[in-house]
Amino acid sequence: LLRNLYHILHLTPQCTAIDIKRAYRRLALKYHPDHNASPEAAELFRQIMDAYAILSNAAMRTKYDLLLRNGATQNQEAKTTVFNKKYGTANQFKNANYAPKPIQPILKKDTWVDKIGLGFIIIVGIYGVATALFIMNEATGKIEFELALDRLVGALLFLGAFFYSYYYLVSLPDKK
Repeated sequence: LLRNLYHILHLTPQCTAIDIKRAYRRLALKYHPDHNASPEAAELFRQIMDAYAILSNAAMRTKYDLLLRNGATQNQEAKTTVFNKKYGTANQFKNANYAPKPIQPILKKDTWVDKIGLGFIIIVGIYGVATALFIMNEATGKIEFELALDRLVGALLFLGAFFYSYYYLVSLPDKK
């Protein structure tokens, strides 16, 4: 019988390729046999893989949509046979050409926004140190001097904590 592959992925026929990929990832994680021990999880996972294999391929999705629009609800078994003879079955997607690619981790790259943010924090820290030194120079009493010294220590602690955490994150090994 012809299954509605969109229903398997909880989508509508108007969905985009990005929606298909997101739904596949979400459902594959939910029903993967390593994460879900229920007996029907393995069968659901196979159905999800088959649905993704057909719907992620633009040519096969177009052919499948055409079959769906031409009345796939009537005489389902005969139409499935016709579809399988004309276009092949989902088993052909199990080869390497049509297998879904494994999910790659997103590696963070330095962008100009990161560099501007780094520069802004450095400028704020230097401004705090310079302001504290200026106030210390202009201080006339002991209390004003101690307040300026507290501001200087706070600015230096801010810069130190920022640089420590920034270089700690930079030194972490990349996930591969």
